[in-house]
Parts: sequence; C-alpha cells; structure tokens
Amino acid sequence: MNIRRGLFRLWLVISVMFATVALLVAWGDISAEFQAAEKRAAIPNSSKNLLPMGCWEKRGVPEVDYVSAHPKGECNPWEAVWYTVPKLEKLFPEYTSTLPNFFNLQEDAYRKAGVPLNEAHPWKLVGKFSAFAFGLPALIFVLGFCFLWAFAGFRPKPVA
Repeated sequence: MNIRRGLFRLWLVISVMFATVALLVAWGDISAEFQAAEKRAAIPNSSKNLLPMGCWEKRGVPEVDYVSAHPKGECNPWEAVWYTVPKLEKLFPEYTSTLPNFFNLQEDAYRKAGVPLNEAHPWKLVGKFSAFAFGLPALIFVLGFCFLWAFAGFRPKPVA
C-alpha cells in the first residue's frame, strides 16, 4: 500500500508543477485574448458599416461624423472612433484610393485602430488550456491506477 501512496504523492506534486507551468506559458495568449475581447466590446452596436480610426486621428463633429464610446466624442488616445464609409471618404481623403476595395480598407482601419477584426473568445481559450493543464495529469493518473491494479493481480497470495 505504501507504493500507491508514494506514487499518488509524486503524481500530485508533478501535476501541480505541470499545471503551473502550463498557466505561465498560456498567460500571454489568454491575456491578449481578454484584451481583444474588451476592445471588441467597445464597438458600437450599429458597427456593420462602420470603420474604426484611432482617436488620435479623429476628424469631424462628434455624433455627426463619427461615433465614440464616450459622450460628446471625448475619448482616450488609445481608443477608437467609428466612421461610416461616406464620412471616412470625405474626412480622410488619403483613404480614397483604397475605398473601392472595402475589405482592404476595413482590414487596414481595424489594424491601425488596434481593434481585432475577428471575434475574440477568451473563455474558449481558457477552456482549452485548462483541459490540457488538468486533463493530461488526470489521464496519467487513470493510466497509472490501471497499471497498479493490473500488477496487483500478479502478487503471490498470502499463505493462511
């Protein structure tokens, strides 16, 4: 019975170390995904035809030419303001050459504003890393238990 207790303790220590290392390795990706989700949450609800520009580049009248997450168009320099394509064409003539190709313009505008173009799913990423960090040690535990159970059958029977 001591071998089982000793192997369990060894498994427990190694599993905690493995989960800690997995968390440290995954922390940067998980943090970036939560930040991307936070930026996507700041996008106005009617953003289907809106393009982001960095707040430091804003031009025009608030709530007339662009939409901001803050009232009166005030925003922090690292945030985005949102323009319709006609307003963007009028206020930013440097983009008129790329306007015929809307998807390149959209990609460019989102990249410059620092807003992720794709949806962010931070909890899905947390689930994947958790499944890896805790699932692999659990699998090793089950396999080890099965081997101990199988090898316990090969012990000689005690003489009565």
